[in-house]
Amino acid sequence: LMSQEDVLTSIETMFLLWSDPEWIKAIGEDTTTERSKTKCVWPMRVFLPNFLKLVEGFFVLVASFVIIAGSDNIIDLIKDFTALLVIAQIDDIVFMMADQGYFGENLHIEADKAKDIE
Repeated sequence: LMSQEDVLTSIETMFLLWSDPEWIKAIGEDTTTERSKTKCVWPMRVFLPNFLKLVEGFFVLVASFVIIAGSDNIIDLIKDFTALLVIAQIDDIVFMMADQGYFGENLHIEADKAKDIE
């Protein structure tokens, strides 16, 4: 459970893009525009999404601990833990649906671009 993927990948992404001078190209921002030269691009395009992903991961870990510590029997523990894991995977499910084109062509193209970055 401590290898909660959202926590680890958000920390890794923030540290990698903080130290990389070419981070603006890694996120797909056009380097020729005036917007890319402002100081608010990194916080809005890198820090904020990864910080929110980190917070979500910590909430899942805390909720898991509360569920495990408060369970009276194994059946309730399995039921609650399964529900928690399903909720934690919603972002992956939504990304997969966007990649398959369920949310329109624009999101399908953007999901393909995001997969190429990985």
